[in-house]
Formats: sequence, structure tokens, C-alpha cells
Amino acid sequence: MEDAKSRRKKKVLLMGKSGSGKSSMRSIVFSNYVAKDTRRLGATIDVEHNHVRFLGGLTLNLWDCGGQNAFIDNYLSSQRDHIFKHVEVLIYVFDIESREFDRDLLIYISCVEALRDNSPGAHIFCLIHKMDLVQPEYRDAAFQEHAVILRRKSLGMEITCFATSIWDETLYKAWATIVYTLIPNGPILERHLTAFAEIAEAEEVILFERTTFLVIAHVTRGPVQNPFPDRFEKISNIVKQFKQSCSKMASNFTAFELRAHKFSAFIDILTPNTYILVVMPANAAESTTTLMNIATCRKHFEKLEVIDRAVGSLLTTESVPASSASSILASQRLARPVSPHLTIYQPQLTWYLSMTNRITGVAISGIFYLFTIGYVLASPFGVNMSAASVSRKWGELSAPVKLAIKAPLATMFSFHCWNGVRHLVWDSARELSVRGVYRTGYGVLGLTVASTVGLLLA
Repeated sequence: MEDAKSRRKKKVLLMGKSGSGKSSMRSIVFSNYVAKDTRRLGATIDVEHNHVRFLGGLTLNLWDCGGQNAFIDNYLSSQRDHIFKHVEVLIYVFDIESREFDRDLLIYISCVEALRDNSPGAHIFCLIHKMDLVQPEYRDAAFQEHAVILRRKSLGMEITCFATSIWDETLYKAWATIVYTLIPNGPILERHLTAFAEIAEAEEVILFERTTFLVIAHVTRGPVQNPFPDRFEKISNIVKQFKQSCSKMASNFTAFELRAHKFSAFIDILTPNTYILVVMPANAAESTTTLMNIATCRKHFEKLEVIDRAVGSLLTTESVPASSASSILASQRLARPVSPHLTIYQPQLTWYLSMTNRITGVAISGIFYLFTIGYVLASPFGVNMSAASVSRKWGELSAPVKLAIKAPLATMFSFHCWNGVRHLVWDSARELSVRGVYRTGYGVLGLTVASTVGLLLA
């Protein structure tokens, strides 16, 4: 029972440098985003868990790992066994335009080493991402150069490399291949599809997963080899965008029929969680006959679902309603540790500056509002809050009391002012590297000390 349960859960690690595009591709494939909508996605904090129900009992336990340096150091040290144990697939994403490829490579080697020690049988897929940023004539050479280096640095483990972009069908090709390696009954599906193709006299039959529209299995019987090897991925991309357009118009995509000069194509629901595409020759029977064949095939696959569920196999897809998905996600977030968890991270300068900036902002604003409210209410209560009165009261205070009041006010004002200038520098796209962040941080501390001393002596 425990073995069957473990076979249904497949742990997939999605790793790579921060900003390499991991969350964008995950959102496009599994959350029905379009490429332009991924611009509003924020950075991944620590590890985001997604349990994607896929093909019946098969659950992809997707771990989207944040790529910031602090998180990666933690994955490779204190959380090494937790992260890299029982992994079926490691998907490592490289930004083709990264200026720190050598450093990215060192992190990749460390991850492969941890994977080899904890999950030696895992598959590794390297996605050379953002290929759309490379000029078309240089893309293949750039991809091959990166792939050769990655194969040489993978510590003897076999890897598969893909050139990907969220703006074309290459993303679907890569993820369809990855998912296919996780489906243990792919050959069984293809055997049944072959039988159907022969009975229906179809040139090609393709089975898609309903939500992601990734290719699960396909059979080709045409006498002439199709000149478009990337047609499956193109179909996935086109149909998924068409489905999204239908949903925007409050319509549901159910079936599609296309008649051309040399062929006819039919897309229809096969099971509650799969679509089937049947390509017929131009001189084939009427469309009614093909639709009747699909209906007969549908009954056959429904029987297979019942049998496979009984024996614990993986054939069907389990769709999760939006309301249930939200409650499941909420319960998962409640069960996981607070992120980022202060007890497992090494304290850093960026922590303290970020926290202090917020604390000083709230404190200065609070003092300003309290003084303003006091000034407004002073007159009705007979309290003299004129400038002359305040100056006279301040002059009556002793030097130690004045220092005790001025020191915290001057420190908070100076720090918040200079750190605001630091943020303006960042807004101009400068000093955004790790060294730049620390350099400006130490600069803020130095200027704060100098300004505070100057204000105290004024």
C-alpha cells in the first residue's frame, strides 16, 4: 500500500538562479497564464509547494525553489537531505543571458552532487531559458555551447537539455517530455491509441492532458513523414490560447473540427481529464463516422480507468475545483514553516537595514502625527504650544536630557533619509548586484553616523 502511494507521488524540484524564469514557466504550464501576464509575478520566497493532480493517482509534488543566494546556501547545507531526498526529476533553469554563468554552474554542480547523494536515480533536465533574447541565427550555437558544458559538469549523471522560451512552443515541448518520463504507463496508452488509429484509419492520434494540454501519448500512421516535428507543441500552444480566449468570453471549449484540402482534424473530449486529436486523410469518411469512433473509444477508455483505479495504475486525470484548490493551498501554507524562517538563516546586513528602514519610518511618522494632533488639541485645553513657548521649554532642559531626546530622533531621521536615497539609486537600475547592495548599505550606515553627529553638535 505504501509502495503504491509513493509511486503515485512524484517529487519534482524546479531550481535555478533568481530571475531565471522558473515561476513564469510553471504558471504558464500549470496555472493557465499567458506569457505577458507573467510580468506581474513576484520572486519566489524559499520553497513554494504545488501539488498538481495529473493522470489520476499521479500527483506531481512540484517544489519551486527560490533562487536567492541565501536560500540556495540553505538548500545545500542545513536542508540538504530534506530538499534532495526522494526526488524523481530535477529541472534546473539557466538564463541564457546571465552574466554570472560560471557562478550559476558552480551552484548547479553542488545541486547535482546533493542529488546524486540523496536520489541517485533521479532524472535531470536542464532548460536553457529565455532563448527569445538571442538572435535567431545564434540560438542553436549558444544552446549547444551551454549543453556541452552542462553535460561535462554533471558528475557523470545523464541529463537532457532543452532550449526554451515562454513566447513560443519550446516550453511545451520540454515540459511534455518531462511529464512523459513520470508517467509509468505511457506505452500502454500508446498501444490502445494505436489500436484505435488502425480501426478508425486515422493518420495520427494525439492524447492531451485536459488542463495543461501537454501531450501524453501519440501515434502516427501516415504513409509520409510529417515535415513539422514540432507540431504537437504548436498545437498545445494554439489550443491553450484558444481555450483562454473562450474563457474570457464566458464560453467553454469542448470540441473542434477543422477541414482542410489534404486532411481533417477533430479535437474532442476523451475522458473527463483528457482530450484526443484525430487527424484523418482528406478522402476519409464523413465527420459523423469519426465522432462515432471517438465516442466508442471514449467508452473503452472509461472502462480502462475503472480497471486501472482498481489496481492502482495511473491513467486518468483528477480535476480539482477552484474552491477546493484554494482550501488545499491554504492548508498547505498553514502546515509549512514560516518563510523566511529566522532560526535557519545566517543574519545579514540586508535584513537589518530593511527592518530598520521600516521601524524608523513608522517611528518618525508616529512622532509627526502625535505632535500635529497635540498642536491642534493644545489650544482648547489651554496649553501653549507656540514656537516661543516650545523654545523656552527646550532651553530649560539640561544637556543630558536634550542629548537623550535628540540622539534617537537624529539617528532615525538620518538613517531613513539616506536609505531613501539608496532606494532612489536602485530605482535608477544601479547598484542592484549583491556587491552593490552591500556597498550602498555600508554607505548608508556611514552617512547616518556622520549626519547624526552633525545634528547633535548643531
